[in-house]
Amino acid sequence: MQDVIDCVRSLVPDGDEKIAYSSSMGAYASFNYAEALGISRGLLVSPQFSVDPKVVPFESRWSRDVARIDFRRDHLRTMTSDVPFSILLDEGGRADAKHARLIRRRVRETRAYSIAGAGHNPLRFLAERGLLKPLVAEYLETGRVMRHEALPLSEIAGPAALPV
Repeated sequence: MQDVIDCVRSLVPDGDEKIAYSSSMGAYASFNYAEALGISRGLLVSPQFSVDPKVVPFESRWSRDVARIDFRRDHLRTMTSDVPFSILLDEGGRADAKHARLIRRRVRETRAYSIAGAGHNPLRFLAERGLLKPLVAEYLETGRVMRHEALPLSEIAGPAALPV
């Protein structure tokens, strides 16, 4: 895995800001390897804390794929991070909401936003409404998640208020 991390780091010149933008298990990787990759901030969409049934027994959506995964490099259970992340999800999706809560307990600086009706794929939901590009552009430019009258977006309370 270190070879992959070194390769990714070599693609971005030193001094350039490294911003993660990822979804689902890609968001898991962004969070899990943020420190190693030198990520300065990230936009995580429907992130998975893990799919390891020992870590997230409530998660059953990916069971066929999970059977083929070796979880040796899953650092999330013991790590904490100072990298600021913004999380987009549909809080109505119970499993996604649980994953977001677990991530927020490990990251000191997170903001989470629920997009009502987006399901596990807020990216498609936003793209269908012509809002994906402006939302990502706003995040890349300012580090904030944009507000728009056509976007049913609400900020979710901090992790201390949210039971798993």
